[in-house]
Amino acid sequence: MRNVGFGHLEPGKGYHFPDGPFVEYKGTVPLNELQNKQREIEIEVNALISKGGKVNATVLPYREAAELCGGSLPDYIHPVSGGYKAYFWTAFVSNTGNDWKSHGNSESDSFRLLTVALFSHPVQGSNPRIIKLGDNPGCPCGGTHVSDVSEILSMKVSQIRTKKGMTKVFYTIGT
Repeated sequence: MRNVGFGHLEPGKGYHFPDGPFVEYKGTVPLNELQNKQREIEIEVNALISKGGKVNATVLPYREAAELCGGSLPDYIHPVSGGYKAYFWTAFVSNTGNDWKSHGNSESDSFRLLTVALFSHPVQGSNPRIIKLGDNPGCPCGGTHVSDVSEILSMKVSQIRTKKGMTKVFYTIGT
C-alpha cells in the first residue's frame, strides 16, 4: 500500500474468503482519489503476482513481529508483555468490631461487597503468526495461504470504501 501512496493507512483486519474478500485500514483516502488508487493497487498487486515469491508463515515474539510488519501491529494483537494476570475474589462481608467476616451471598444492609484482586505469575508476551510474501514486509494472519504468490493468477479491486475513519479495499482473485 505504501507503493501507491497509502503509507498513512494503518493495516487492520482482513477477510479473505470467496464471498466478499476485503482488507481494512485505519485512515481515509480522499474520495476524488479512490478510482485512480483502485487502478494503482491492481497494477502493483498484479506485478507482485507476476514476479512470484515464496509465502512464509512464522510465529514470532511481539517485537520481532512488529518490526517485520513495518514497525507496528494492528490493535487486536496485544503485546501483553510484562504485567501480571489478575484473579478477582468477591464476597459479602460484615464488620464485627475490628474483624471482617465472609458471609457468602447475603444482601443485608449491614454487609458490604468486598472485591480483592489477587495477582499471579507474570503474563508472557504474545507471539503472533506473521505471513511474509516474498521480499515484502509481513503481516499477521492465521489463515491458509498459497505456497507461492504466483499461484494467484490475478487480482482485481472491485471497490474502495472510506467511512468513519476506515478504508476497506474489496477485491477478487483468479487462481
